[in-house]
Amino acid sequence: MGAVTRSQVAGWDANALAAVATMVAPRVQQIDDSADKMRSSIDGLHWSGTARGAADDRADRENQQMRKVGSAFDDLAAACMAGARAMEPMIAGLTRTASNLESDNFDVAEDWTVTDKHNYSAAIAACGDNAQAQNQVRQLQKQRGDEAATSTVSLKRLAVALGTADQNCAAAINAANVEISSLTPATAALNGTIAGKDLADLKSGTATADELARLHAAAQLTDEQKTDLVGGKPVNLTQGQFDYLRQVMRAQDGMSVQDIDKMTSALPQGNQADLANAMQLVSSPNVHTASVLTAGAVPTVADHGGMSQLPTPVRTLLTDNPVSMHTNWTAAGPFTTADVSRAGDFKALTNIMGRGDQSLAQGSDVDRGLLKQGAEIAGATGRPNVTMTMEGRGVHDSEVGSLADRLLGAGGHDAQAVHDFVTGSNMASTVDHGGSYNASDHVLEVLQHKWDPGQHGAANMFASIGESAGQPLDSFANKQGGESASALAQIMASHSATLSQNMPNQGTTRSGRSIPN
Repeated sequence: MGAVTRSQVAGWDANALAAVATMVAPRVQQIDDSADKMRSSIDGLHWSGTARGAADDRADRENQQMRKVGSAFDDLAAACMAGARAMEPMIAGLTRTASNLESDNFDVAEDWTVTDKHNYSAAIAACGDNAQAQNQVRQLQKQRGDEAATSTVSLKRLAVALGTADQNCAAAINAANVEISSLTPATAALNGTIAGKDLADLKSGTATADELARLHAAAQLTDEQKTDLVGGKPVNLTQGQFDYLRQVMRAQDGMSVQDIDKMTSALPQGNQADLANAMQLVSSPNVHTASVLTAGAVPTVADHGGMSQLPTPVRTLLTDNPVSMHTNWTAAGPFTTADVSRAGDFKALTNIMGRGDQSLAQGSDVDRGLLKQGAEIAGATGRPNVTMTMEGRGVHDSEVGSLADRLLGAGGHDAQAVHDFVTGSNMASTVDHGGSYNASDHVLEVLQHKWDPGQHGAANMFASIGESAGQPLDSFANKQGGESASALAQIMASHSATLSQNMPNQGTTRSGRSIPN
């Protein structure tokens, strides 16, 4: 790892590792007690013969397996305690020394370089013609310069030692976690290897009940994890669950979005939401695999969700320019068309996502992409001397607006994605080929579009801002709602003249819904 930085050390608490060790230790005894209880239950049975022998053998194997699990947890506790004992004095020493130096008018930089902040020029000037006083100032400058140099060497050496201790602790914890993961049946049930076959059987319509159950289990979160996701907190998946979901995505790389839609619609009713839920999870940057026991305050993330995890046809649909301009010259002059070349795929994706669990639509890149593309498609309409087409077929602006409405409706359930759409945060993932995202331009494309009656995707999206702002004060949703409302108000104020012309009913969108204040 090398030397740790000052900001890293400021967030570390080695006592948390000791607390984990204390928490894990009783679990080891519980596992061992359960192993012994299971074995003694077999011993207490009054039967004999081949069946008894087989039962004894099975009991012995399971007893050994359970004790291996207990031993792995014991190793985990030992790794946490050793890390705490090694790192706590180093963290305390770095923190204390830096604080003392700053109290003595030294500066301690991020990389632990110490600099004397004393103003010697002013001190010498204050001495006037007193040569003795000037020499004392210069002597002080040298002493403090030597102190800064010595402290720099000492702090950097300790920072390197702490980095090494952290790395060693993390390696020991990860080794214990790997052993635990290999021994526990929950992780064994989900892994990337079996995901490919499961999806192949889904495609062919031959998926077994076990395969459907695995897909369903992989695409779920616990109630606690859902609460964390809604609150903008990170959600940890087991490596097996994440690997399974990722491989399910990769198995769809060779399919079209419309093929994925057809496959999803053919699943049993209880599984039709699973692929949408899987896309929500793997495209959420807050979903990742990490050991919460990794040394330091911030876990070392092994894998995380995002746009890149989605199936290739879905990712390109959400990041490529949704509208392509084509100009042909005729005898009458230039003839320009704006074509939504993947309109069928967009409809298919909204079908897929519409089957999903909206409680999992919390800050995912798939939702950010839907909102961004919906805005750009809406903004393509109403241009003078430009004919709209969808997949090469001439269409009226209202049909294009209907498609944009579907996309905004599908992504607008995600309040965190709406916040990012309006403020511009976290939207880099939705652009490709060196492009950039401009929040003001995209919001205006939605506000200025002439929505038909019955098209409420945009209005519902904006209404979610007010719903978020109305959540308990200082909650994550409340803060995001306030930020979104402020950003929206600034955009509208900056373009009030244009909007007043295009929106005759002041304070409403063309769909007739109120804009939140």
